[in-house]
Amino acid sequence: MAGSIYTTGGTVQAGGGIYLSRKADDELLQLCREGQFAYVLTSRQMGKSSLMVQTAERLEEEEITSVIIDLTKIGTTVTPEQWYLGILTEIDESLMLDTDIFDWWEEHNHLGVTQRLTRFFEEILLSEVEGRIVLFVDEIDTTLSLGFTDDFFIAIRYFYTARAQKEQLGRLSVVLIGVASPGDLIRDPQRTPFNVGRRVNLTDFSWEEAQGFVEGLRPALSGAVGEAFPEGIGGKGLALSGVEGEGAEEILRWVLQWTGGHPYLTQRLCQGVVESGRTQWSAAAVERLVEDLFFRGGVRNDNNLLFVRDMLTQRTPDGNGSVYEVLTTYGEIWRERELVLDEEQSLIKSHLKLAGVVRRDETKGSLHVSNGIYRQVFDEGWVKEHLPVNWVKRLQRARALIGTLAAVTIVALTFGTWAVSAQKKTDRALKSEKAALEDVKAQKARADDEKKRAEDNAKVALDNEQLAQDQAIEADKQAREAEKQAKRAQEQTVIAEQRRAEAQEATQRAEIARNAEAQQRQAAEAAQLAEAEQRTLAEAREEEANTQKTLAQAQTLIAQEQTILAQANGSKAFLLAKQPLQGLATAVTAWQTVQEENITDAEISLPANAALMQGVYNNKAFNLNNPQRQNNPYPRQGFREKNQLKDHSASVWSVAF
Repeated sequence: MAGSIYTTGGTVQAGGGIYLSRKADDELLQLCREGQFAYVLTSRQMGKSSLMVQTAERLEEEEITSVIIDLTKIGTTVTPEQWYLGILTEIDESLMLDTDIFDWWEEHNHLGVTQRLTRFFEEILLSEVEGRIVLFVDEIDTTLSLGFTDDFFIAIRYFYTARAQKEQLGRLSVVLIGVASPGDLIRDPQRTPFNVGRRVNLTDFSWEEAQGFVEGLRPALSGAVGEAFPEGIGGKGLALSGVEGEGAEEILRWVLQWTGGHPYLTQRLCQGVVESGRTQWSAAAVERLVEDLFFRGGVRNDNNLLFVRDMLTQRTPDGNGSVYEVLTTYGEIWRERELVLDEEQSLIKSHLKLAGVVRRDETKGSLHVSNGIYRQVFDEGWVKEHLPVNWVKRLQRARALIGTLAAVTIVALTFGTWAVSAQKKTDRALKSEKAALEDVKAQKARADDEKKRAEDNAKVALDNEQLAQDQAIEADKQAREAEKQAKRAQEQTVIAEQRRAEAQEATQRAEIARNAEAQQRQAAEAAQLAEAEQRTLAEAREEEANTQKTLAQAQTLIAQEQTILAQANGSKAFLLAKQPLQGLATAVTAWQTVQEENITDAEISLPANAALMQGVYNNKAFNLNNPQRQNNPYPRQGFREKNQLKDHSASVWSVAF
């Protein structure tokens, strides 16, 4: 829904939703600041990835380098080498390291993949990145389907324990995130379990922490109609006795009565409120919405409910638990007839907590169903429907029942014979009693035979069941061995394909190199020809430019000479027009040009000089064409220019100069 603040899939940051802090936020941030190893292992859709992204952003603000490694991007259908190299690739893409990780990986291929990983962290990562580094490894439950990741978690344990000897490892810390328990990470019983790091409990939203969801509800209603919460809905102790507060706050309270603050269920139900289009709400209306969203269509209606179902019926602890034990333990918690205490060492109870269907009451140390939606969906009827048959107990009960029935039959036959004999004549009583006793013995013998046959049948059935179990175990072993062989064959096939691809790639690179060399030779020859042509063209263009320059200079000189002659003639024209000042100025300009340009051509310089003399002395004798010019060495004095007062129409009374 556009504009919704609620997130029902993926991280809050990716979906543009609202992020609400919980106690775990400050706890995880402080552990990262201190360089502690930590893990957030809890059920799905509890906000683990959003917490991770939020913490990484806060660390960046404090200049602490953080790297997020999402193991789902690497996948599970890979070889160990591809998987470990995928981790290095995620780190390189985040930090843009100077080292070429692929070349480095190949240079160290004489080492095992785990040793290469640890050396990469020590020699490359910690040397190129300064300061503290926090690695967030998300979706670690994907490793549960891989058979080679025990070494990865052992490497993480090495980074933690080696801090005492290698000081630089103190700058590196790791946070593991996913749907798993610490005991799931290292499955080989011959190895030490994964026992490093501090657990961060990511709990449901409390009423105070969930207040940020109220803002998303306000635009969706005009008011809420008060109505008492129906008794018993949502589980014991969850009934709301009355209505308090504003409409949006009250709707959130009704929502939390059903979800218990579960992050996904709460936001899914709030989003349903907004998308419904209703403007008035009551507890009963919220209940109907819960039924539409989560109850109609059964568990298949919601991915979160599907996950819980699979955790209860399929993904049970291997070896130490079964579906029967998981469901019977959950049934005891659901009925609440007596407190079921939490036990950290119990794989069954830890599995139920990991499924998210039960939670721990910290005050009592007991386990309870997490919320009203889970309690309604996975009720006692659902448990009985999915509870597998325990044939051993059934055979034991059948054996006890057969013995009881045999004894009852003997007693009934005994009393029946005495009742018949009492009605007979007294004189035949002893004979009848003797016959009855013999008949009872015969009946008892038949009953003993029936009992023995029943016990034999039960034993045969038990033996058959044991045989079936042994055959099932053997078949399971063979299936696992076949799966291992198939996986090895697949890995060998992948390796063969890789080598074939590498050979083809090498052949292609060689062919490309040959083609490139030929192209380089052709390009060099073409470049030489082009260079020669360019030199010839440049020389021709330079010669043409010089010619154009010379022509331009000649044209410029001609233009200057013509200008000088025009100015000389113009000076004469001004003098004839009795404009001596203009004539003199024009002559001076012409003569200045002659001097500046150093013109020696007499046809140009003499007219300019004559115009200047004539303008200065205002004497026709200086005319070049006047024959009297040689006979008049003392020309008369030239004109005197007077100042002119222009644009003044009034009388002038005084002048200062």
